[in-house]
Amino acid sequence: EAGFITACCASGITMAIAGAMTGTNLLAIERLPDDTEGLKSEVVIQLGHIVNYGAPIDQSIRVAGAKVIPAGTVSVTQDYHVREAINERTAAALYVVAHHTVQYGMLSLEEFCEICHARGVPVIVDAASEYDLRSFLARGADIVVYSGHKFLSGPTSGIVTGRKDLVRAAYLQNRGVARAMKVGKESIAGTMAALEAWEKRDHAGIRR
Repeated sequence: EAGFITACCASGITMAIAGAMTGTNLLAIERLPDDTEGLKSEVVIQLGHIVNYGAPIDQSIRVAGAKVIPAGTVSVTQDYHVREAINERTAAALYVVAHHTVQYGMLSLEEFCEICHARGVPVIVDAASEYDLRSFLARGADIVVYSGHKFLSGPTSGIVTGRKDLVRAAYLQNRGVARAMKVGKESIAGTMAALEAWEKRDHAGIRR
């Protein structure tokens, strides 16, 4: 429904989480990360998804001022682990798609989304290095964050896309914690050009 370009995928994750916490409340945006009084400020993530991609992914959560709530064990997450981790303080849930994560014993994206959506919790997907720009939203994610410089071959950047209300709330974090993460005009133009090239690319030929 909407999207914007930011400095990188890590900043996109922080912005999406912060947006889930504040909505479009500008004062709340200015209060982050240390003042979360009155805000939902917990983020559920499967323990097997708490990986390091050069920095720990849970740091991207904490930079927003949110508290990390691990669900399950490092090798197995059951549906009740996620269900019981959700409470009235849960702002969002983060699902990581990467070769770094535990590949066996975790909940699928569909299962994860079904549990979270039943409690009104939006699901943010970190798909930094993934090739598919559409399937994660189709499978139930509310926000998906991509890299603009990995498979897209554009300049260093991140792409935040998904539900319009959540995208807008994430974008407004440029007035808060994301001010230090702002993207240059050159990267915005370069990422747009990379996306246009992506639409015309011979994907099957490249895969072969």
